[in-house]
Amino acid sequence: MSSTSDTDAIDEKKGEDTESNENFGKDIGKFLISLVIIIFCLILYFSSAGSVLYGCKVAQANILPTDEKCMPYENNTPNIQPIKINIFETMFKEPALSQKISFPYDKNSTNTILDMLRDYKQKPNTSNLTAYFISILESLFVFNFSSFNTFLNLLNQVPECMILMFGPLIMMFYTCIMLFVDFFYVIYLWFYQMSWFFSVNTNTSDTGKPKWQNSIAPSKLAMGCFLVIVFSIVFWLGLLLIPFIPFIPFLVVMVCIGTILSCKGEMNNNVVSVLSIIKDVFKYNKVTVSSVISFFVILCAFASLGSLPGLISIAVVGLIYFGMFSIDIFNSINEENMSKVVSYDQAKRTCKISKSAEIMNFFKNLNPFNGGGKKLTEEIKKLNKK
Repeated sequence: MSSTSDTDAIDEKKGEDTESNENFGKDIGKFLISLVIIIFCLILYFSSAGSVLYGCKVAQANILPTDEKCMPYENNTPNIQPIKINIFETMFKEPALSQKISFPYDKNSTNTILDMLRDYKQKPNTSNLTAYFISILESLFVFNFSSFNTFLNLLNQVPECMILMFGPLIMMFYTCIMLFVDFFYVIYLWFYQMSWFFSVNTNTSDTGKPKWQNSIAPSKLAMGCFLVIVFSIVFWLGLLLIPFIPFIPFLVVMVCIGTILSCKGEMNNNVVSVLSIIKDVFKYNKVTVSSVISFFVILCAFASLGSLPGLISIAVVGLIYFGMFSIDIFNSINEENMSKVVSYDQAKRTCKISKSAEIMNFFKNLNPFNGGGKKLTEEIKKLNKK
């Protein structure tokens, strides 16, 4: 009887050991899966942080299309002050040093979408409907480029380590705000730009730019009122039934962000892109990235494996940090091509309107719908001063 009970106890003990081993194997599997996911997310996060850092430098260069009177909206080329911009600045060192990056305007002057819109609106046979839609899109682009340019330039004043740690979260929050504001702005533009329905292109030739005039002919006024009614109905359909109205701000914001990240810069006599900066973020901020990853590895070990493996992971990280293991993940890399930190002021930008454009604006203001006598007097005074 005693022999039977001893055998049962042994079998029960073996069963518990087997179950314990299976549970530990499952815990190891969970730990490894969690570890892979965490490392992937952290790499993605620091990559996006490098993108935000790059956007901050683009904003300081002030090359984004923020002026509706200049390229790529009109044919006037802006004059942008070329400046050297700090990047990968040393911390806790005197004097402060940094590498330098610049963004020549001639390498970033083209914008496929805005260039296409400009070409369409400058065709001699452009209709008022085409001008209506283009004016909505261009106004949205100007607003969003200006907003991102101002925001990223302000963020550029923050220490670089803070941008890398919190930049993606701040940028995500700001983008959500922009999408919310853009939704109401596109509603405003949808109705405000309906004044185009009462304009007529008087250019009957196949050359030159369109010549717009406000028409008071009964037929044109009736057609304008009809288009106002039709597009008011289209607005509600696009807002409620086929929600393409909310999609417009999303598309514009994504194009603006894509434009910022597609800018080309010059650094150490080489052409660089956002991918080059992301690579250098991992290179020159290796200690920061390694420290964050190590912290989450230890946290994951405690959560998935328990206290003892968690303590072992802390010991291993400590041995690596103090050089007991020949792994140099906590050894910083000496940066090259360093020089004294320069100003963080944004580059100055001016846009000079051509004489022909000034004359066109003068005659445009002769129109009774455009300000009347007061506006005409102001324009004559401006021309007289010039």
